[in-house]
Amino acid sequence: MSSPGTGFPENQQSAAAQVNTVGHIPTEEERRVFKECNQETVPFSVVSMAITQALVSRGTLSASPRFGSQPKVAFAGFCGYLTGKLSYKKTCQEKFKRLENSPLGPQSELNDPDVQSFDSRNAEPHEPSRKPILCEDLRLKNRENYEVTLSQTADSMLQAPAEKEPERPKKTVKKNIYGDAWED
Repeated sequence: MSSPGTGFPENQQSAAAQVNTVGHIPTEEERRVFKECNQETVPFSVVSMAITQALVSRGTLSASPRFGSQPKVAFAGFCGYLTGKLSYKKTCQEKFKRLENSPLGPQSELNDPDVQSFDSRNAEPHEPSRKPILCEDLRLKNRENYEVTLSQTADSMLQAPAEKEPERPKKTVKKNIYGDAWED
């Protein structure tokens, strides 16, 4: 199966785009960068474990009757580790890109998401991509709408009583001994 606009099968293109690192033995520099990236995640793990232990000690989180606080602290450490890995992903990628003569370092344009791929240059024109709506944009819009609503409410309350509807003549209402009202 060929992709449109190129003469290459799809699996050959993806194989050319990927760096072959299966049989690669890391150099000292690569090991050093791996170690640095792993050490950068430790603070996230330690902080999350300390916060969890403090919450268990204060009674905000309940300790396990059998294992105590260890399961929650271990889970918090794991989540902190993953958070650290995700937050330092770009930094570690940049460190590997700076390495010379390493298949883990410089990557081709085909792997760079910011560069247009060969297929997309030759394919039919697509709809222009829309700018994503961010939470901050929605929050600002909501605040503006709220301020407009507040000012409209304040304006309607400040209107002169003469602008309001004229009073209607009162109808005679009869009440029974129980206080129920009806009109004649």
